[in-house]
Amino acid sequence: MASQILVALSPRHRMEEVIPYIQEIATAGMRVVFLIRFPADPWTWLQDHWVTTESSKEAMLAGSKIMERYSWERQRALAEERVAPWRHVLQNMGVEVSVDAFTGSLANVIDSYGRGGE
Repeated sequence: MASQILVALSPRHRMEEVIPYIQEIATAGMRVVFLIRFPADPWTWLQDHWVTTESSKEAMLAGSKIMERYSWERQRALAEERVAPWRHVLQNMGVEVSVDAFTGSLANVIDSYGRGGE
C-alpha cells in the first residue's frame, strides 16, 4: 500500500509556501491529501452573517444565497480551486493528489485516515 501525506491547510497557509516541502518529501506512488476546513473561505462566511436588509423578502433572498454558497458541493469546489494550480506539479512527480473538506476536530479527521489502514 502506498503511503500518504496529510496536509492540513488553514486560510493563513499559502500553497506556494507549502508545496516545496511536499515536493521535498513526496515520492512517486504516494498520495497527498489536502485537508481544508469547512467553510473554505471563512472571511466571506463572516461577512455573510452581517446581512442587513429593509424587508423580509430581501432577508429571505439573502438567506437562500448564503445557504447555496455554503453547500457542501460549493465548499468542496472552493477547496479544489485552492489546490488546482499545484495539482499538476505533484501529479508530474507521480504523486496522487486529493482534497478533503472537513468539519470538526482535525485530530478526528487524522484519526479516521489512520483507521483506514493508510
